[in-house]
Amino acid sequence: MRISAYHDLPFAIFRYDPCEEFNCRNQIRLLAYSLEANHHKKVTMISLGRILWQAIDETEGLKAIVAEELQLGFSRTQQTVNSLLPYPEFMPLVNALEERSKELNPAHDIVFLVRAGGLSPAIY
Repeated sequence: MRISAYHDLPFAIFRYDPCEEFNCRNQIRLLAYSLEANHHKKVTMISLGRILWQAIDETEGLKAIVAEELQLGFSRTQQTVNSLLPYPEFMPLVNALEERSKELNPAHDIVFLVRAGGLSPAIY
């Protein structure tokens, strides 16, 4: 299977079907272990889902989000949650990723961005 059509990009995207999530998580842990044990790399896993929930907790709060969904529906609430991640006045996803990876050395460290499904179907 081909991971990327581009040989010069410093990342790969692994796509899997939702029913394969738990197997995929296990394979990710095994890959991380292999990279650390066999290639002397340090793997850091950053959960995009966890960043999303942190943004909700530190801004609107879960109760406000639930109340909005009950009153205005899922689509409108998704727009609200979507507004938390890109704007500096809230909790930008880019800043959160930068903060979690600023001490890492590209020569020795590898970042796995996991739980991207937390941003679906149309967040960020």
